[in-house]
Amino acid sequence: MFNKKNLSIPASEDKELELKRENPLEFKLDFDDEKPVKALFFLIAGLGEDNNQSYQDHLAEFLVKEYQVAVIRVSYNNIGLRPQNGATFVMDAKDKEIYLRVGEGLNINFADNFFPPHDLSQQETYQACAILNNAIQERQNRGFYKKGTKIGISISVQPARNEYLNFGVLQAMDILNVLQFIKKNPPFILEKDYKTIMFGSSHGGYLALLAAKFAPWLIDGVLENSAYVKPQMRLFGLGRDVDYIKECEFQAGEFFEHVVLCCVTKTPFSLDTNSKYYFSSDHHHIRDIFNEAHLRTQANYPKPYYISYHSIQDELDSAQNKEQMFELLKELDFKGSLHIIKDESEVDGTFIKSLKHGMGMSLKMLIQKELPTLLALKKRKLSKNTPREILYKGEKLDYLFKEAHGGGQFELELFRHD
Repeated sequence: MFNKKNLSIPASEDKELELKRENPLEFKLDFDDEKPVKALFFLIAGLGEDNNQSYQDHLAEFLVKEYQVAVIRVSYNNIGLRPQNGATFVMDAKDKEIYLRVGEGLNINFADNFFPPHDLSQQETYQACAILNNAIQERQNRGFYKKGTKIGISISVQPARNEYLNFGVLQAMDILNVLQFIKKNPPFILEKDYKTIMFGSSHGGYLALLAAKFAPWLIDGVLENSAYVKPQMRLFGLGRDVDYIKECEFQAGEFFEHVVLCCVTKTPFSLDTNSKYYFSSDHHHIRDIFNEAHLRTQANYPKPYYISYHSIQDELDSAQNKEQMFELLKELDFKGSLHIIKDESEVDGTFIKSLKHGMGMSLKMLIQKELPTLLALKKRKLSKNTPREILYKGEKLDYLFKEAHGGGQFELELFRHD
């Protein structure tokens, strides 16, 4: 009988930022309680349409009934980092500083006490944007600016549940901790040779690959569409420190006629080398899927099977990066397949709808096409001597990912050195 559960477990500490988590780690579990489960299937939401709950519910029920798998959906750290998922627009001290600087550049002077001392709420942020927009319109009417003038200002995105952005690492750790909890406390019968499969599109696909990087011995297969294997700095919430317009995460120009919101998600990480939250090259490399040194380290462990789809015109990460990574995977004796969608002749309007990032791909059809291959994989047998930890070395920071003694949890340890 089809069954649904909403569960939660304590969230692990953020070891990179040395911060305690305020919220429990929540996840949804869909399964048939009358049949042995063939696979633990992690349906990892990204930032777009696949984060729609009704869409996920439909897909999860289809998977359970059609393939006899248990479907797990994790509300990982910062999953609500877009307005459509509960995030809000706010302005902090840096945003206010940029706002005043923009005004000065436009010869629009604001009083010294224009801003209150606190961070602006979403309502206050909209009010500030409206004031600037109206000032630009007034000057345009008087002939000072060209018609259609648009000005970018910096806006912070406050994720839902008062969370913050720790891109990739904490999110993948959340997924792996849920995996460990379910393995130790399954509310269903697992087949002897059950598989563990990670599935996602775009950011969800990236997290599927990252989870496999952190725990290759735990994951049998990864199926992903349009995952970025070389994530750009702007995705880490640090673009404002480089160029708040060109390196923001996304722009919203539909709210005001003359003001474009250049948005970055709030994160404690900083590019200030004097900050205790300095985001170093080691922090970047651990989030990089296509890191040759790390892939060579991972190759010493049981190897997940990778199936990837990518558009030749993808604007977030080039198809060339994915192709080069698969060449290295082949050299290192990983198994899998890469499908590069190269031209309009492959856009059928049903499975693939465009050549843009994500391709408007039908995830249901992707699953129907590729999941049988992953379910048919021969189960990897882990011996008692198989390491349950993996160390990725950096210039000044080493990352050790490991199963906790006795199972049930997945842990990260950091080792700093000069």
